[in-house]
Amino acid sequence: TRALTVLAETAPGIREIITMGKPVFEVWASRWDHVIVDAPPLGQLASYLRAPQAVASIVPAGRIRDQAMAMADVLNSDCELILGATASELPVNETLEAVALMKAESLVPVTGVIANRVVEPLDIAARTVARLPDGPHRGAVELHMAVAEDQTTWLAELSPTFTIPYLFGLLTPYEVAARIGDLLEAA
Repeated sequence: TRALTVLAETAPGIREIITMGKPVFEVWASRWDHVIVDAPPLGQLASYLRAPQAVASIVPAGRIRDQAMAMADVLNSDCELILGATASELPVNETLEAVALMKAESLVPVTGVIANRVVEPLDIAARTVARLPDGPHRGAVELHMAVAEDQTTWLAELSPTFTIPYLFGLLTPYEVAARIGDLLEAA
């Protein structure tokens, strides 16, 4: 493993191509209708998507080049991206930049954007909130309203194809996955 670590740290694209190997293998295995991958941060995503082509361009022939070209073919023909972002300034700006980059470089088509952890606006008038006594309840309502208002601005910028609400409370990962699955299935 020491040799692999040295190779991954010195050769361009090797670390990325090793990481991309598992999801691409799952596509090749054809066991799933969809292969869903939690991608690296958006600032690094393009380098992962470029890695197979980069490796193929520096390896003149042989099995490594063949594997890299096969991976590039999967990314060029069998893939699409659905990006996710929370509805706040930095994630929205990064997502919009990633969408533009994917399109400009024809890396992988972005077919959707999901807004995650969206706080739904409260159906309550400001004057009603003003009548609440000072304290944690009023503070919670005011915070909720401020977050929802701020998110509304960023949701307009993002134009998501789907939103996932903020899931309040103590939920296990299974419960979160089940609720999100139900939302996606209903959409």
